Amino acid sequence: MMFESFRKYKALIIVIAFFQLGGCSTQQHIDNSTTLSVIDSVNGDKSVFKKSRKRIGILTSGGDCSGLNAIIYAAYKKAKALGYEVIGFKYGVHGVIHNQYIVLDDRICNADILQKSGTLLKSSTKVLTDNNGKLLSKAEADCEIIKRYHEMQLDGLIYIGGNGSIGAIKNILKKDTSLNIVGIPKTIDNDIANTETAVGFATVSEVVCNAIENIISTAQSHERVFVVEVMGRDAGYIALTAGIATGADVILIPEKKYNWENLVKKVEQSYAEKKYAIVIVSESVESEEMKHKSSKLSDALLRKEYGGIAKVIAKNLKKSGLDAKSVNLGHIQRGGKTVVADRLLGQKFGVQAVNLINQQNCGCLLGYQNNQVIGTNMNDIKTTTRNLKVTDEDVILASNLGIYLGE
Repeated sequence: MMFESFRKYKALIIVIAFFQLGGCSTQQHIDNSTTLSVIDSVNGDKSVFKKSRKRIGILTSGGDCSGLNAIIYAAYKKAKALGYEVIGFKYGVHGVIHNQYIVLDDRICNADILQKSGTLLKSSTKVLTDNNGKLLSKAEADCEIIKRYHEMQLDGLIYIGGNGSIGAIKNILKKDTSLNIVGIPKTIDNDIANTETAVGFATVSEVVCNAIENIISTAQSHERVFVVEVMGRDAGYIALTAGIATGADVILIPEKKYNWENLVKKVEQSYAEKKYAIVIVSESVESEEMKHKSSKLSDALLRKEYGGIAKVIAKNLKKSGLDAKSVNLGHIQRGGKTVVADRLLGQKFGVQAVNLINQQNCGCLLGYQNNQVIGTNMNDIKTTTRNLKVTDEDVILASNLGIYLGE
């Protein structure tokens, strides 16, 4: 009887063994259903591009910041409700050019990611190259993005980035007006035009304020002057916002020149009153003895290298007889638990981006003005960057509080 049972199920046993040995288990099929094979695609298997439903691509370009995952989460939720498949390109534009992506699903885009800084799609600030490692010019990179957009049969692309990314979007749309691209502003520097705030700025402000407050307790205990260097590149928004919020005595920003004698006078005055002083300096500020250098990333791309101005200022304050120390907050500013403001702003942007793609109303940059999400046509954007002006409310506020901002 046992022998008869074996003969009866022999064929089934052989089939199961074949699939197990061939690596085709049911579990593997489920796992691979949300991650399209990069190798197969590169080797010319175009089956992954067969379009059975509407498809939206999304990428996070350039440096990381808080709130990116909130954008991705909301875009996926809204797109799913409208019947779209969402392709997440890894490592920003690199993923588009080199065919690296995942298909987003409920397992990846769950509510746990809302509080997490960084980006689940990863990002990269490296120069762009082709599959052979050859450096790509901006024009060549634009053409590659357009090519991949059509190969992937995308109905739209959500391009999350800073002012450099916005310039790239403008150039891409000039070359191919058929593309449905929506730009979303993100940067800790908050230096993007056509929006009052960018995703990531609220969290970095909170992180920097917390760090400065920790430094203040040490400054009070040891009766010292601390010079704190913060990020921001060519804009002083982080330094100004955090400096005002923590009661700094001096705030140095790249938009304003400063006089060394007047700076020292202010620090000495503050120290005489409370036996400590706090100087906040934006990373791109320079001194007579320290000018920032540019590094060559490619034939067409130069990038200034910032870092170290706080150390120079502290050293010179010591020469003036003050007990001064420097602190460079560095990359801790880019992390931290995402604050509520960035979670909400990111989700508002994510939902609106999908709505615009669904309405075929694209080629625009989203922004936040007067407590609402607005869209600006890329053709109407004259500049992609913004900087602090003497007429800005917070610049005037700092002056009214007696903070030294320069001349």
